[in-house]
Amino acid sequence: MCVLAVSAVAKVASADDQSPIIWGGVAAGLIILSLFLIPWPFIRVGIAWILAFAAMFTYKVVANR
Repeated sequence: MCVLAVSAVAKVASADDQSPIIWGGVAAGLIILSLFLIPWPFIRVGIAWILAFAAMFTYKVVANR
């Protein structure tokens, strides 16, 4: 599930002309961080996945100003 979340973020970043390596790393970092902070097994991956997409969206909005 973690690999699918990281690859999904990287694929979206690639389609949006951003660096898939950087955004995949951000997603992986958030997933690893969530392993230590969130006790629910599958929900923590979903939360990290949503946070990675929110960060990508926020970066895109700020960069286009």
